[in-house]
Amino acid sequence: MRAFDALLGSPSSAFRSVLVAGTNGKGSVSSLLAASLAATRAADAGCLTRAADAGCLCHSERAQRVEESPALRVGLYTSPHLLDFRERIKILGAPGEPAALIPREAVYAFLQRWEADIDRLGLTFFEITTALAFRWFAEQEVDIAVVEVGLGGRLDSTNILTPALSVVTSIGLDHCALLGDTRAAIAAEKAGIFKPG
Repeated sequence: MRAFDALLGSPSSAFRSVLVAGTNGKGSVSSLLAASLAATRAADAGCLTRAADAGCLCHSERAQRVEESPALRVGLYTSPHLLDFRERIKILGAPGEPAALIPREAVYAFLQRWEADIDRLGLTFFEITTALAFRWFAEQEVDIAVVEVGLGGRLDSTNILTPALSVVTSIGLDHCALLGDTRAAIAAEKAGIFKPG
């Protein structure tokens, strides 16, 4: 996955991200986080992430700046889809606006352009879909993307991200042949999404 990401121009490093793993609830948590972030104004998010020694605007100045700033553009990558493959890859805008699904043309163009490399690298469906999502999010200049892990965490193709936040929902006995047969072993695999810092 890292080799393909490099061929694509490293889109995985073009945006901030939140990575969500877990046995159950990761799709719901991802959707709620994305909706919450999409309802956040860019200036407010900037103030929240500013270093403490940089100071913060007084309440009235900050409120005016926040009101005038645009909503964050938030990418959301989840699986599986319900009706349309493109539901997996979307961008949320301001509250009340419908999410923008990746256009069919973008999917087809990506697959045609990168078919030889996909075959040469032996990428899985999920790896291809992940790369497609990261590339589209980078092209669309999202401010942040909420990304749902596919399976486990440590070895998942989404784990090439260096997320600003890593979230693990509930841990249960699932995919034991791949992740381990105890909650501790499965938790260790899912904890593989945690990064220093």
